[in-house]
Amino acid sequence: MHWFETKRWLRLIVAGSALLLAAACGGGDKSPTGPGGGGGNDTGIVGEYQLLSIGHVALPADLTFENCDPVRIAGGRLEILDDNTWAFTLETQDENGGDQFEDQGQVREDGLRLLFESTDYGDSLHANFDGAVMKMDYDWCPDGQSDIQLVFGK
Repeated sequence: MHWFETKRWLRLIVAGSALLLAAACGGGDKSPTGPGGGGGNDTGIVGEYQLLSIGHVALPADLTFENCDPVRIAGGRLEILDDNTWAFTLETQDENGGDQFEDQGQVREDGLRLLFESTDYGDSLHANFDGAVMKMDYDWCPDGQSDIQLVFGK
């Protein structure tokens, strides 16, 4: 009788372990209509990033453009949520003093790159992500051409 009781407990332990393992490892449907499909979740981009540099220029970065006023970018933050929305804030200074520049929108995969669509300015911005660093081409001086690269790190 004791052996049957032990076998019953072993079955419960094995079933419980399998259930815990499945929950911990995720699993599930990765299709665009399933949980986590269609963008941010399946590429691991969800999270908070800090602005590291503007291209290869360390912060604070002093930027001068042909048709825009000079600006200093001192820092910033990018957040990508699991609903495929994003928002960033940049700490800026110009001749009028300090300010914050903000943008937000939707993000989706575009082949090997990411496509950030701005709801604030109507731009489409491309970015490369290597698992830790996000390099986003941005149209700072609004002329339809990317003129800076915002480099964010997790």
